[in-house]
Amino acid sequence: MFRQLIAFLGVAVVISVGSSNADAQVSEQVVPRHAIAMHGEPALGPDFRQFPFAFEGALKGGSITVSPETYGDDITFDSLNPFIVKGNAYWAIRHLVFESLMTRNPDEPFTLYGRLAETVEMPEDRSWITFNLRPNAHFSDGTPVTPEDVVFSLETLRDQGLPNFRRYYAMVESTEITGPRSVRLNISDKGDRETPLLLGLMPILSKAYYTAHEFNETTLEPPVGSGPYVISKVDAGRSVTFIRDRKYWGQNLPINVGRNNFDTIKIESFRDENAKFE
Repeated sequence: MFRQLIAFLGVAVVISVGSSNADAQVSEQVVPRHAIAMHGEPALGPDFRQFPFAFEGALKGGSITVSPETYGDDITFDSLNPFIVKGNAYWAIRHLVFESLMTRNPDEPFTLYGRLAETVEMPEDRSWITFNLRPNAHFSDGTPVTPEDVVFSLETLRDQGLPNFRRYYAMVESTEITGPRSVRLNISDKGDRETPLLLGLMPILSKAYYTAHEFNETTLEPPVGSGPYVISKVDAGRSVTFIRDRKYWGQNLPINVGRNNFDTIKIESFRDENAKFE
């Protein structure tokens, strides 16, 4: 009787283990998602129409002049490349001219929604992440945003960019272009919940443009990006003027509804506080 009970328990244990393995395999199935969060689930579903803080009926047009401090910048500049150690560039260029694969919702602690990437795929252990690019995403010169641009951006910022870029992107041990619009980044520090989100915030550069232009040098030539604004005028050391790109590919995305409303944004430097206030 005892041997029969042991035999029964042994069979039961084997069945239980086999069932757990099957459940684990099912749980590891990865599906495309519109958003990812540091912890828990994104607050907005895949069918969201706009960010809660944005007003869909906001008027577009007009102009505004602001000081560099509005964007957290220094009072003056000598470069239009905000990604390198050399020179001093307005960080506003990063947000107005360049885009990331995903974008933050300020109403949530750390949640990203698709921008250049339409969807993402990521396993439970966050050992890799795949970005599936939007088919209509393109740079201001009309060229499409491709997986090759993503890989080029990662390698360029890792090797020649600011120290924080070098630190973050060194965590990617390999890259794979998995389709005409898909790229997979394999992460060396497996289990780190933050790294995939930091990769989602990586600015995407045009490989074609920076192959023809030296990346690691200061310049006052307006760069090519994929963002809602382009640089229209530069007054060296004094001001940079941005105009809204009427051909911006992403103007109707839910993340952009009610945003990017000014036709012209001018960042003007003043060394005298009274003159700046006036």
